[in-house]
Amino acid sequence: MKSAAYGPRFAAGERRTTRTAGLARRSGALVLASALALGGCATNQDSGTLIGAVGGAAIGAAVAGGSTERRIVGALIGAAAGGFAGSLIGKRLDEADRQRAEAAAQRAIAEREAATAREQQQRNAQIEAQLRAEQAKARTPEERTAAQNRALEARQRVSQQGPNNSAPPVTWSGNARGSAQAIGPTQVAGREGCEQVREIAIIQGQEVRQTATFCRDPSTGSRVRV
Repeated sequence: MKSAAYGPRFAAGERRTTRTAGLARRSGALVLASALALGGCATNQDSGTLIGAVGGAAIGAAVAGGSTERRIVGALIGAAAGGFAGSLIGKRLDEADRQRAEAAAQRAIAEREAATAREQQQRNAQIEAQLRAEQAKARTPEERTAAQNRALEARQRVSQQGPNNSAPPVTWSGNARGSAQAIGPTQVAGREGCEQVREIAIIQGQEVRQTATFCRDPSTGSRVRV
């Protein structure tokens, strides 16, 4: 009989120059890859998304400033925000607010992933506690094996489940303001690791809503709008 506990729970000057040049080359490649990915995936965007992504990448890199590493991150956020430009909300925002909104969406997804990891850890801890209790009571090797098999099945179910609730919204503000909330996984043909994000923006006093889909890019591991 299955226990209820198993149920639904990153000479010095020359080295620095070489390192910076390498980072810059990787930055250009990453930005281009992001722009191409966004252009190829923009099934829910208006025309001109790829141009927006490339322009956004340049602006994002300039805005980030500072170290090469920060400029890489800024360029990637800029590229993603450029791809966002053709959406219902994105086309009504200026570039800076598009970057804020895009960053909020990415943080919302990351927070839901963190919630998934925490919940799975808690469930697995409960499974292990239940297994120890059952094995302490077991009188035969067969009973201990049965308890181990139940725990194994329970761990497999946990690994396939996400959190029961959506993660809290992540807010942003600038000339406009808004929020992004990861609301759960979704299925997209030919894609893996897809997540829906509810986006809300208050623009000149008017509320605009949309639901965006982000799927994992197998080449980078990051999620891009599709």
